[in-house]
Amino acid sequence: MSRKTAQPQTLVASRRFWLIFFGLMLFFAASVVFYVWQALKPIPPAPEALGALSSDSAVRVEARNWGYLLRPAGEAAKVGLAFYPGARVDYRAYAPVLRQVAAAGYPVALLWVPFNLAISDQDRARVVLEGYPQTKWVLAGHSMGGVAAANFATSSDPLVQRSVVGLILWASYPQNDLSSRTLPTLALFGSKDGLLTAEERARQIPRMPKGTQVEVIEGLNHAGFGAYGAQPGDQPADLGQPEGWKRIAQATVAFLRRVDSR
Repeated sequence: MSRKTAQPQTLVASRRFWLIFFGLMLFFAASVVFYVWQALKPIPPAPEALGALSSDSAVRVEARNWGYLLRPAGEAAKVGLAFYPGARVDYRAYAPVLRQVAAAGYPVALLWVPFNLAISDQDRARVVLEGYPQTKWVLAGHSMGGVAAANFATSSDPLVQRSVVGLILWASYPQNDLSSRTLPTLALFGSKDGLLTAEERARQIPRMPKGTQVEVIEGLNHAGFGAYGAQPGDQPADLGQPEGWKRIAQATVAFLRRVDSR
């Protein structure tokens, strides 16, 4: 074979190699982007949640650039609730429970978080603390949202020290050992939670702040704290959603009353 024939064949083979190489790299990059998009895609709220974000004679719902403010139509308590959503859950899914809290007289700040991940902006509640300095705030969150709430509530930030008077964890536990802290805390769990089992719950309770009030709602599962449907890995609930939301709201309001009376 002559040198003139070999050179074009070599060039053709080289071009084919690079075309295949870049094609595979493009496919790999597109696969990664699709996987990340799917992983971060929020679980949408149920219609009941969207319906709970309408004003009526009991609750005034106001859209804010940080989420929603749910205000009692009558006189409001001096303590409010700032709420972080669970991971990958559309924050509006918690409106059915939080609306009941607002109807009981407590202002509620329902926080939007970037990428639907509260840990991406753990001091998200700062905008609420700064915007409503006349109110003392209890920070709360569901699942990973509770982790973010606990981290911010126990930080050394002077604004937090002045404004935060309690912590509520729904199906959650602190990232750090807070057993030496005295922050008033409510830890609320479901007996049918498939993501935070009774065994894991028992391991984590000793790491919570001193005097933490622990309550387990029988028949409630992990997804039952919001209105967004079933969640992979969870157990089926033995408690109907409206009744579950009612019991969560009752326990939350009772804790807020105790904090407010201090």
